Amino acid sequence: MRPQHMPCAALTHMHSENKKVSYLSKQEKSLFERSNVGVEIMEKFNTISVSKCNKETVAKKEKCKVGMTSTIPSGHVWRNTWNPVSCSLATVKMKECLRGKLIYLMGDSTIRQWMEYFKASINTLKSVDLHESGKLQHQLAVDLDRNINIQWQKHCYPLVGSMTYSVKEMEYLTRAIDRTGGEKNTVIVISLGQHFRPFPIDVFIRRALNVHKAIKRLLLRSPDTMVIIKTENIREMYNDAERFSDFHGYIQYLIIKDIFQDLSLWSALNLSISIHYRNNSAKSLFPKTSPIPLKSPTEIELRIKEIIEKLDQQIPPRPFTHVNTTTSATHSIATILNPQDTYCRGDQLDILLEVRDHLGHRKQYGGDFLRARISSPALMAGASGKVTDFNNGTYLVSFTLFWEGQISLSLLLIHPSEGASALWRARNQGYKIIFKGKFVNGTFHVFTECGLTLNSSAELCEYLDNRDQEAFYCVKPQHMPCEALTHMTTQNREVSYLTDKEKSLFHRSKVGVEMMKDHKHIDVANCNKSEKIEEKCQVGMKPPVPGGYTLQGKWITTFCNQVQLDTIKINGCLKGKLIYLLGDSTLRQWIYYLPKVVKTLKFFDLHETGIFKKHLLLDAERHTQIQWKKHNHPFVTLQLYSLIGHDYIPREIDRLSGDKNTAIVITFGQHFRPFPIDIFIRRAIGVRKAIERLFLRSPTTKVIIKTENIREMHLDTERLGDFHGYIQYLITKDIFKDLNVGIIDAWDMTIAYGTNNVHPPDHVIGNQINMFLNYIC
Repeated sequence: MRPQHMPCAALTHMHSENKKVSYLSKQEKSLFERSNVGVEIMEKFNTISVSKCNKETVAKKEKCKVGMTSTIPSGHVWRNTWNPVSCSLATVKMKECLRGKLIYLMGDSTIRQWMEYFKASINTLKSVDLHESGKLQHQLAVDLDRNINIQWQKHCYPLVGSMTYSVKEMEYLTRAIDRTGGEKNTVIVISLGQHFRPFPIDVFIRRALNVHKAIKRLLLRSPDTMVIIKTENIREMYNDAERFSDFHGYIQYLIIKDIFQDLSLWSALNLSISIHYRNNSAKSLFPKTSPIPLKSPTEIELRIKEIIEKLDQQIPPRPFTHVNTTTSATHSIATILNPQDTYCRGDQLDILLEVRDHLGHRKQYGGDFLRARISSPALMAGASGKVTDFNNGTYLVSFTLFWEGQISLSLLLIHPSEGASALWRARNQGYKIIFKGKFVNGTFHVFTECGLTLNSSAELCEYLDNRDQEAFYCVKPQHMPCEALTHMTTQNREVSYLTDKEKSLFHRSKVGVEMMKDHKHIDVANCNKSEKIEEKCQVGMKPPVPGGYTLQGKWITTFCNQVQLDTIKINGCLKGKLIYLLGDSTLRQWIYYLPKVVKTLKFFDLHETGIFKKHLLLDAERHTQIQWKKHNHPFVTLQLYSLIGHDYIPREIDRLSGDKNTAIVITFGQHFRPFPIDIFIRRAIGVRKAIERLFLRSPTTKVIIKTENIREMHLDTERLGDFHGYIQYLITKDIFKDLNVGIIDAWDMTIAYGTNNVHPPDHVIGNQINMFLNYIC
C-alpha cells in the first residue's frame, strides 16, 4: 500500500513474515504431524549387500558436456563425490577452469552458497565491496590476475524471510538475463523455487515461463554463452509443511522439467544454453504497446513546452535579405570602459560592444553568438568572460582579471544573430541522423532503419519507456522478433534545413572571427591584493560564470577552496568508493585517465567489445570500483556499437542503492545536438526526476553533473555546432539549478583552456577529475 505523503519510488527495503492463516482443516493438519511425515516404507529391506562379482569395468563414458540428456537417477554419490550416470566428470583445476570466466549466479541462497564455496576454494578471489549490507546483498568476487569475475544477485519477489533486504538493485531474473552480456567465456547459473513454495502455483509457472522466454531471446543473439538451470533441492522435512513442504518443491521441479523440455538438458536439469545480450531498454523492459499516449499534456510535456517557449523568445526569427545585413566582426566596435595603463589583479574589465552589419550600419537587435576569453599563453592561463546581451545591438563583455602579467583579450563572433536563428529553426525542423539497427538470429543478421521517430508504413518495433516518455523505433525485419535487436550504427541523413543563403554564414572564414582588433592585450599587476576562499568545495554549490580560471595549467575555482590532489591523496580519496560514470565519451576519458595516475586501478574484462563497451576499473585491495557506461539513444557514431546492458540514464540511476561512499557522474549533450531540442529537454527532466528518487532513498549519495564542453569550431555546424551545445548548457543549468548536486562546468573550463576539441587533452581531464574528487572527499 502506498504510504501517506510519500511517493512509490521511496520503497527501498523489504521483509516478510508469515500470515497467521491456514487453509488446511484440523483433520488435514494431522497428516503433517511429525510422526506422520517421512515414514520409512522399506522397513524390512532397508539394507542390501553389493559385491563387484568380477564384472568388467563399465565402458568409458563420454566427458560431460552441455546438451546431454539426463536420466533419473542422473548419478550417485561415492565418498562425497557426485558421479553422473551418463557422462564422466574430469578432474579440473578450479583456478585454471575459471580463468577468463565471467560467471553470473542468479537466484536464491542455495546458489549464493556457490559464491561462498568459490571464495573459500580460491584464495586469490577478492570480494569487492558493493556498498550494500546483509546476507542478501549483491556479491562480487574477482581475481584480477586471472580475469575471473563471479557475482551473485538475488531474484526478485517473492523473497521470503524475516531478514530485511534492499530492493533497489533487485530485478526479475528475466530482466537480469536480458541485461547480461554473453559469449563463450560467460556462464549464467539460475536457481529459483524455494521462495515460491508458499504461493499459488501460477506465480511460479509465470516466472518459469518468463525465464524460458528470456533464454530463447538470448539464443537468438549468441549461441556461445553457457546457461545452467540448477533445480531446487530438498529441505528440512518437518518445517512448516503447508508453506515449505518438499511436495511443493517437487511440483515445481516437474514444472521446470516440462517448461524447459524443448531446450538442451544436461544431468538433473542442469540446463545449458548459450546467449548474448542486447540493450533491455527495448521490449523486455517495456512491452510493445501503442505509441505513448498523450491524451492530455503531462507534467513533462508542459515543462518542455515552457522551456521551448522561453528559448523561442530568446532566439526569435531573424530573416535577412543579404549577407551584408548580418553582423560583421570587422565593422563592429569594441570599447574598453574606464581604460587604464595598468590593472590590478582581481579587477573587473568591462568592454562595450556595438555590433554593426557589413555595410557599417548599427544593428538594432542582439542574439549574436559570442565567446569571450582572456589568456596568457606563457603562464598557461586562461578564463572565460561573461557576455550580457541588451537585445538592442549592444553587449557588455566582462572579464575578471584573475592573474598578473600581460593578458590577451579575445571576443569571437561565432555566429551572427541571423545564423543563430537559422540554426535554431533548422534544429527543430527535422531529423538529420539515420539509425541502422542490427537484428541477430544465430549466425544470420539484418539491418533495418531505426530512429527516435519513423515515418514508415512498415511494421515497427516499438521500444518505449512510458514513465519517462522516451521512445525509439525500428522497422521490424521479416521473420525476426523485435527482441533480436543487438547493435546500432548511425549515419548522416542527406538533408539540410538551411537555405543556401543561410549556409553561407557558416563558411569557415565566417565562424569564430575575432572582434577585439584594437585591444590586443592589457597589463595586470598584483597591487598587493589577496583573496582567500575558506569554504571547501562541496555538492550543492552553484558555480558562477566564470567559475574559475587556469594558471600554470591548473584549474583554480573562484567559489570554493579547491585542493590540488597528488597521487597519494587521490588514492586515499578513492578508497572504498563506488563510482558510476554515466554518459558519453567525454566522460569515458575519465576512466582512461585514472589508471595513468592511480597505478593500482586495473581494467577488468567484462567480455564486451569496442570502445563503447562498459568499462570497469577495480582496486580490490582498496575496495575501489569505477565504471563507465554510455547513455542510451540518441548515440551518434559511424561505429557499430552494442545495445547490450546500456539503458537510459534515469533507469540506470533507479537501479543504484547509493550511500555516502557512492558517487555518480552524469554527462550528456554532444550526441543530442543533431536532434530537436525537446529530445534533450525530456532526457534532462527524466534524469532530474531519477536523482530526486535517489535522494529520497539515499540523501548522502554524491551526484555530479558534468556539463558538455565546447568542440571543434568548423565541424558540421548544422548538426554539431557549439551553438546547439550552448543552448543545452543553459537548459542543464536551469533544470538542475535547485538540486543538491555538484556541477563541473566543463563548458566554462574548456573555454578557459581554449580547447576546441570534443575530447579535451589529458591535462584538462585531470583537472575535471580533481574538481570531482574535491566534491566527494
